[in-house]
Amino acid sequence: MTFLFFFGSIKQLMSQKISNSLIKEIIELGEADLSLSLNDCSDKLGVKGSTISTWQRNLKSGKWTAGYEKTEDGEPLAENLVEKFKKSFAFSRSSSKILRRLVTKKCLNNRSCFAKQHKILKRLFKKYPSVPFWLHVDFGDPRDDILLFIGKAEFQLKKKYIDFNAVDEYTPFTYNYTKEDKPKKDKLPKTIWDFYKK
Repeated sequence: MTFLFFFGSIKQLMSQKISNSLIKEIIELGEADLSLSLNDCSDKLGVKGSTISTWQRNLKSGKWTAGYEKTEDGEPLAENLVEKFKKSFAFSRSSSKILRRLVTKKCLNNRSCFAKQHKILKRLFKKYPSVPFWLHVDFGDPRDDILLFIGKAEFQLKKKYIDFNAVDEYTPFTYNYTKEDKPKKDKLPKTIWDFYKK
């Protein structure tokens, strides 16, 4: 009986192998909630966060490629799933860069203030889910608190988001000019001699 217990605990310690079905579940969770962190995803799936992080690192570095066959189900990894999996958890990877742009250093150095600002940013990211928007739009000088964006300044944030994601659609104008051969006009008589010449 102790052998079975020992064997069960060893099995839990062994890392889980990657598979197309697990990657697909991770992608679906990420598409449902773009602000999903790696830890939240691992809690929902029952897989260690370090395991998912290792999979992503190996796929990004090229150690594993699409078609990797040492999977749980024995099927090679699908290329489209691998590409989507590499791009997942974009918010988690760039949240600290975003916060450095929005919040003062004084607040970033305080652990409780940083946690509060991260929570607010995650809430804002659910409304405005675009990492390039948060990384490139000018929000002015860093503030002590970004709670302002949820209240009074939300209309400005919404306007900036719409402007950033606007796509210019226009019909290109094509100029097709063909020179026509016009018949020569007769000169109008200007002098008396012009009348005699006719």
